[in-house]
Amino acid sequence: MAIKVQPFVIDEAVLDLIGNEFRFDHAKGLAEWLKNSSDAYLREGVPDANQVMIVPFTETGKSLTRIECIDFVGMSKRQIDEAFKRFFDPQAAKKGAKQPDLKTLGGHGNGGKFYMRQMFKTSRAITYRDGLMNIFGFNAQRQYGFEQRFENRKIDWDEALTTAGIDKLHLPEEIIDQLRHGTTGFTVVIGEKPERVKGTSTLKVLLDKLIFHPQARRLIERKPVFAVFNDEKELHRLTAPKLEPKEGFELPTIIEIPSSLTHEGETITFTSANYAVPGWLRLKTSSEPLRGNLSTLNAIDFIGEVGVIGNYRVHELGATRFSGQVEFIYGECECPILEDPDHDSVRNDRQKLIENDRTNALLEWVREQVESLAERMETKNRQERKAQDRKNTSALNEILNRWKDRFMNQVWTEMFAGQGPAGVSGADKTGGGVGKGHQEHGGGKKTEGQEGGSEKVRKPRFPQVLVSGQDHNPLDPLATVLFTCDPRHPAVYQRTKDVPAGIYWINTSRPLAEKVINEYTADSPRWREYLFQRYVEIIQKEAVYQLGKMSATLSADDVIRQLDDVTTRVHDQAAKDLSSFLFQESLNATIK
Repeated sequence: MAIKVQPFVIDEAVLDLIGNEFRFDHAKGLAEWLKNSSDAYLREGVPDANQVMIVPFTETGKSLTRIECIDFVGMSKRQIDEAFKRFFDPQAAKKGAKQPDLKTLGGHGNGGKFYMRQMFKTSRAITYRDGLMNIFGFNAQRQYGFEQRFENRKIDWDEALTTAGIDKLHLPEEIIDQLRHGTTGFTVVIGEKPERVKGTSTLKVLLDKLIFHPQARRLIERKPVFAVFNDEKELHRLTAPKLEPKEGFELPTIIEIPSSLTHEGETITFTSANYAVPGWLRLKTSSEPLRGNLSTLNAIDFIGEVGVIGNYRVHELGATRFSGQVEFIYGECECPILEDPDHDSVRNDRQKLIENDRTNALLEWVREQVESLAERMETKNRQERKAQDRKNTSALNEILNRWKDRFMNQVWTEMFAGQGPAGVSGADKTGGGVGKGHQEHGGGKKTEGQEGGSEKVRKPRFPQVLVSGQDHNPLDPLATVLFTCDPRHPAVYQRTKDVPAGIYWINTSRPLAEKVINEYTADSPRWREYLFQRYVEIIQKEAVYQLGKMSATLSADDVIRQLDDVTTRVHDQAAKDLSSFLFQESLNATIK
């Protein structure tokens, strides 16, 4: 079909339609202004360290009434006509650049203008360059144009500063010198009567959101960005938050993106003739959970050749295990092929990537890497908890051991005086105690417990209680590892050779013990209660053994009465001595 090509005619209503979809908050809009200022410096080849940007805020009462953004480059009328006035131009940010292949932060030249048009009652850009001032902006009807009398108006630099309302600011001397000699200019973008947006209607909240915004944060990290409040003259340097890494994960985790990924049965490639390197993912950790004001940092920034081209909070990547650990993770991903002009995955506002097979496959892969790091962090946490639990359990066991000795010394004397266990009535000079399997021989002589060889071993007066997985085997002085029980061993365990030595092991490998300590930790009342009940069991065993030594014939009723008697005594004494130990949420008290 042969046609005479005509330029497209687009109704202005489309600007409202698209502008409403931007749904700007002021932090996002200010980030767009800062990106525009940075691009202005980039077009002039100004180094990062000299790219001064100033963001003045004006409050009346507690409401923001004006927001501004200042850079010291300036625009000519030609630049306004060819770039600033134009919507949807993918080359807008490059217009006027000294380098034709310059990479800029701006996308299609829409973000800053839409923010001016949609989020303020009126807005304008006051710009000065080469001795000429132009003021171009939007009125209350969202129409734009040059302000009368300020279209290529010749004006001195000091008068230009006064007209722009920035003459009182304490500007760096080098900028004043450049303005005086005409080697630079300036642009002041002003938004009057900003729309009230929930979460950014006050200065403090807005400033926090700006500093943490992914598009602004990287500029603030690398370039001198200042804030000015109300009628102040001094500039306040903005600083991005510095996160201390999590202990044990101080170095970033860097993973190369595979050359291809499989997603929903399809193989997606991440290299081509023009993009030989798939890219990489760098994951970092924070010593503190990224919540509250820091929650926006709990994200993955997708980096283009210049700046952020997409940002995803970790929870937006999809469900992950170890959710408690992912709050400590943030990072950045660079995947050059996302900016392939033939299959561009970058949205106009650079907030999220365009949804397609490639981005979906990449996001799923990133989620898997985040989950893998979170799993390693959780494993380390469990190991640290176990180490702390061992320390706490040893301390708790020491308390109960001392209490048990004191209790048995008193109660055994009352219950078995004159007939009770050797060492209590004073009949046994060796001070030996009793335990299951204690052998009696002719003439009433007893055989001492032995551990290897024939050397006699002095047995403790009362049994010694140790904790598996926490204590070494005292019968093997050369042991270098902790003694452990099998989950199938009883909750209170004795080996044959433990009996004459008076040793009991509390088996922490039993399912119930593991469940209690894993879910409530060794500092919890539940774990203390569990340990105490094992001590009750040990004391009951010792009482039954002693009863057996006192009587050759025992009935079931005799045993039950003995158990009832000793259990009642244990509980009554524990109510007096172990109240804090058993019931206090955090144990600070010591045994009386």
